[in-house]
Amino acid sequence: MFTGLIEETGILKKIDRRGQFWEITVSCCKILEDLKTGDSVCTDGMCLTAIETGKNFFKAQMSRSTVNSTKSKHYRSGDTVNLERAMKADGRIGGHFVQGHVETTGKVLRFLRSKGNSKLEILVPSEFSEGVSLKGYIAVDGISLTINAKKGCAIEMTVIEETYKKTNLRFVRQGLQVNIERDFMSPIIRRA
Repeated sequence: MFTGLIEETGILKKIDRRGQFWEITVSCCKILEDLKTGDSVCTDGMCLTAIETGKNFFKAQMSRSTVNSTKSKHYRSGDTVNLERAMKADGRIGGHFVQGHVETTGKVLRFLRSKGNSKLEILVPSEFSEGVSLKGYIAVDGISLTINAKKGCAIEMTVIEETYKKTNLRFVRQGLQVNIERDFMSPIIRRA
């Protein structure tokens, strides 16, 4: 379980496409302080298991199912990814509960950059848009954001400057695919 508060960005150094599994090597610093083999790392919203750690990297595998259902199928060496370690039960929990189970991908319609408050608009599949609501939470590439507006299948979120600086939103552009996960409480609330 994660919070959607990105700790740092990492750089994809290597992508090995090995049959049913892809292995990625991610260069990073901060999350390596206490990361060990077997720990979970939210990588662009995907819960991955560290299979190896080193002084300035970790390796993880992605199944064919994960690759097919996320933006990772478009990964290239040099891409920047959002990273967060699993949350600790004895600390403050900000953001919202993120499982790291990407539900779908969305397409960036526009990113209106402005110092302080930028606007991110994403097009999501119609069956997914029914499950999001105003002021509800959503994870975009693992980043906890609040939905400010919804127009059909387009959802809009405000991005504060701190989030912009600490995440891969610095590189977002129109047409880019992003991983999406709804607040897992949304379906429960809708059924009640």
